[in-house]
Amino acid sequence: MLVEIIHRIYGTVQVVYTINNMPASRKTTRLFIINFMKKSFYLIIILLSISCRSNKPQESFYKGELVEELKRVETPFTTLDLIDGVKVDYGDIVDDIRYLQLGREKGLIGEIAQILYCKDKYYMFDKAQDMVFIFDSNTGRCVHKINSKGRGPKEYLSINNIDINKEAEELIVVDRLADQVLFYDLEGDYKYKRSISIQRTGMLWLRDSTFVYSISSHQNSAIDALNGYGIIVATGDSIQRTGFQYLPSQIGYAGDRDNLKRFCDDVIYYRPLYSDSIYRINPDLTYSVAWHAKLNNSAWERNSNAKDFVVDMGSKRESRIYSWFFENNDFFVGYARIAPSLNSTMDIYLYDKARQITYLTDTKQYDNITKLDRFYGYDILGVSGQYFISVASFDIIETTGIREKIENGMLEVTDPSLRTIVNTINHNDNPFLILTKFKSL
Repeated sequence: MLVEIIHRIYGTVQVVYTINNMPASRKTTRLFIINFMKKSFYLIIILLSISCRSNKPQESFYKGELVEELKRVETPFTTLDLIDGVKVDYGDIVDDIRYLQLGREKGLIGEIAQILYCKDKYYMFDKAQDMVFIFDSNTGRCVHKINSKGRGPKEYLSINNIDINKEAEELIVVDRLADQVLFYDLEGDYKYKRSISIQRTGMLWLRDSTFVYSISSHQNSAIDALNGYGIIVATGDSIQRTGFQYLPSQIGYAGDRDNLKRFCDDVIYYRPLYSDSIYRINPDLTYSVAWHAKLNNSAWERNSNAKDFVVDMGSKRESRIYSWFFENNDFFVGYARIAPSLNSTMDIYLYDKARQITYLTDTKQYDNITKLDRFYGYDILGVSGQYFISVASFDIIETTGIREKIENGMLEVTDPSLRTIVNTINHNDNPFLILTKFKSL
């Protein structure tokens, strides 16, 4: 456990490097992550205090000698052309934008790490407060809040991530510190919990009672059959498959729940650390390449065969994609660093499924405008049908100078719903959602 914590601190260097290279236009994102990093160091202290858990529980649940690996199957995959993609202004591919102010009925929300949508509700994981807020997707009213921290039978210590089992209509809350998963109905009422003995950084429901776990390079190290794998598939405590063994250049990675994601049609994606490919984990316990990024000066191609852990794979002269990507039935949206990157570490790309085209976007700044018809949400956190969900707050309105320009008569907000939010939101309000629908060009 102590070795894993040390590697978490080591892996943090990579995140700090990226934060410090973010442009001023992404100031809010920088502040968000910096605040998160501060809380992470407190978490490390907590982990040190409970490190006596060690690996003993693992010995009791793992009974077999060998675990079969996920089988790779060759299927057609989609190329994300980040070299010759069509360059467009971000606003030109936006078909519709809607805004939704989130209510304060259950209190103020902090740092939103995840947004899930199901049956006219938004489920938001507040990482700062270890809570889950449930909002009505039509009105923005907060209808429920899960706030049950503790060691009681219906409580959790710290949330790692949330997920939804649509078959059972259950909200899943994964506890990062206690070896347990809590299950709620879609209204947010507690149902039951299950103990799990697998060390993990993330967990998603696959089918029936089978789950996929993302694993850091040093978790489950006491078990030879599980040590060094990035993915474990298990039904209860019965290990079904392992997969994606870490390369030397990846060993030392602290782990990231964002490497494991689910989108439309309940497809689970996994992106290995630094990889240019995104893989699909199939319900039949096979995997295949789903998306592959075509890049100039790929950091992965240059550094993947290194004999030691690469803290930050790629300089501004090298290109890489991130595990920050989202998908609906029409578009795949992701973030990358496309070399040569002089002013930004992250560029937004979109893949148009209908036209089979990759768009490389230029984002809009708010410095020299006199009319504001749309406020774009560049930092996507979730998907709701045809719309991609971003979050904006009073702080963003302030840091972009929009409120001041309006008061000084230098800026006119032409969209009525946006004008209402901009004129009324204050620091005591919850954020508002920006729901963006894209279009083919």
